Amino acid sequence: MGDLYLDWLPEVLGAALEPLGYDWDLFDAEWLHRSRSSGGYDENPLCVMWHHTASSGNAWDDAAYQCYSADAAPISNITIDADVCLILAGGATNTNGSGSNSPMSFSRGTVATDDMNRRAVGIEMCNNGIGQPYPERMINAVFAISNAINRRCGNQPGDVCTHQHYAPERKIDPSTCTAVQGDWYPSSVTGSGSWSVDDLRNECARRAATGGEDEMPLSDDDITKIAKAVWDYEIDTTARDAGIDPEPAGHWLQRSYLIARQYLGKFSGHPAADPTLLKQIHDNTK
Repeated sequence: MGDLYLDWLPEVLGAALEPLGYDWDLFDAEWLHRSRSSGGYDENPLCVMWHHTASSGNAWDDAAYQCYSADAAPISNITIDADVCLILAGGATNTNGSGSNSPMSFSRGTVATDDMNRRAVGIEMCNNGIGQPYPERMINAVFAISNAINRRCGNQPGDVCTHQHYAPERKIDPSTCTAVQGDWYPSSVTGSGSWSVDDLRNECARRAATGGEDEMPLSDDDITKIAKAVWDYEIDTTARDAGIDPEPAGHWLQRSYLIARQYLGKFSGHPAADPTLLKQIHDNTK
């Protein structure tokens, strides 16, 4: 029996969803220790699994079914619709079942054959899977919480999987790809429009990088190297007819500095005795 329950889920989801203005809640008071028969996790999950519910309901109704009515309850850790994200379980769930595409490796380890339930955090998106739109707002929220969970577990952003990729002989979710709204949409890998897991992984990594997530701070050495690269970068003045070849950016920065000092009339920190060029121009254009 695993004894690790994900008590940090509320904190992680709250921090991920607050900037998006997305509501979240605990499904009930029993969420933390709700789990499949194996109990909690043995270690931090190795990945995040993406699913659709195959229903057109809302998160509260779907969560009630997943926790109380389903034969394989509990079905997922997190369920999300267009308005709210719910935390259902802090322990391992029955969201994945058997998978013919296992064992499956991730950055921190390998999921053994048919063992994804004990190794993953399962997210169910409320969608019928046959063309119901996935609102852009919901897609953005799932990317945010997926990346946040993987970061908290010590995983890479690309440590995600679709149910179809894990169990291709019996599952199609998430689908359909043409129903995904917004700037990002995945390509299809089945006749049912199942999302490409490679597209999903690449987008998780891209959002983590561009959103500042997992971004390492620049060291002093990094800054020095960047400054030198800028200083040495050759700028084409487009004056080759006059025999002027491209010069490093540092050359033009120094020229600009000298010209500015001449116009301001200050050399060696002292005002020029004669009127500055700027003053002469001003006087001549009155």
